[in-house]
Amino acid sequence: MNKQHPIPFDKVNITGGFWKDRIALNESVTLDSVRRRFEDTGRFSALSCEWKQGEPDRPHFFYDSDAAKWMEAAAYVLERKNDKQLESYVEDLIDRIERNMTPDGYFNVWYTVVEPGKRFTDRDHHELYCAGHLIEAAVAYYEATGKRRFLDLMCRYAGLIDDIFRRDDSAAFTTPGHPEIELALVRLYRCTGEKRWLDLSRFFIDKRGNNEKDRGEASGFASEDYLQDRIPLRDQSEAVGHSVRACYLYSAMADIAYECGDEELLAAANRIFKNMTEHRMYITGGIGSTRIGEAFTVPYSETFDHASDFELFTVIDANHDGVTWKLEDTGSAVCHYSTEHAMDDWLITPPITLSTDYLYRLRFKARSASSGWPEKIRVA
Repeated sequence: MNKQHPIPFDKVNITGGFWKDRIALNESVTLDSVRRRFEDTGRFSALSCEWKQGEPDRPHFFYDSDAAKWMEAAAYVLERKNDKQLESYVEDLIDRIERNMTPDGYFNVWYTVVEPGKRFTDRDHHELYCAGHLIEAAVAYYEATGKRRFLDLMCRYAGLIDDIFRRDDSAAFTTPGHPEIELALVRLYRCTGEKRWLDLSRFFIDKRGNNEKDRGEASGFASEDYLQDRIPLRDQSEAVGHSVRACYLYSAMADIAYECGDEELLAAANRIFKNMTEHRMYITGGIGSTRIGEAFTVPYSETFDHASDFELFTVIDANHDGVTWKLEDTGSAVCHYSTEHAMDDWLITPPITLSTDYLYRLRFKARSASSGWPEKIRVA
């Protein structure tokens, strides 16, 4: 495998242009604005684990990850400049985490105050997702400041996760419903040099779509495609399911392939990347073309989720009655019936470029407003 090495973050200095302006705006406005918003909404106070049953403002099960993302962002600013006030904010959050970490190294707000005693029982409750973001924040903060306390706390937590999932197999599920911890563990390995974290990440990658426990009730509402685990990752060739979850996972696949020299996993990651970029990505780079589950859909899928989508189509009011196709808030193109005229109105797709020697299948999804008023829709 031909390995390429990224330029370290602290070795890059952007001196002008668009990105320098965005970085300056983030440091001077965005970071503190988000901090104040998180304080107002209880995301930071949730880390104190003081909420009681029956009280208002119950913490959400992903509040840990929101706080962790802010801490990671703060660390990137601290990498560039000395800001004692910003550092004190982060240290205060670390204090809260340390005070509420259990003796065996566990930390999660939801399973401490909302559902105590049920840790590692619900695959899709973002438990390992939150852990992954906390690990990433700890690595970033250590690399920015040299302070190990947060990093050591998260190593304890990662060790507990390793014991429960890889060594004892005592959790109700085998791999996380929402990927993230896989790439975080690779980052922890690169920071500490401790191979245990790389092995745990590879365990989650190898077991996804390749174990029986994840087929049980712990998986909750999500389908196998939504979770990218219908088949083992090494056998996959298409980007499927929730696009955010997918890209956390696909990034970790690439990391593991790189660190372990795993050509088979690399080939799968390349197939998925090719499918995503050539068949399931907007020209702007956007992915997850349906608002239902933020998910990938079939190749070249088009929806009416946004006004700009509808504007690509051409509308012909053939009977000139002023009642024709229009976009509604439901994310649908709708043509309301007329009691006086046959509609005969057209909604014409944007141009579609096809190649020779291929068999294409073109599908449209349409329905009438009511079963009591059947409609005839012709595709030509």
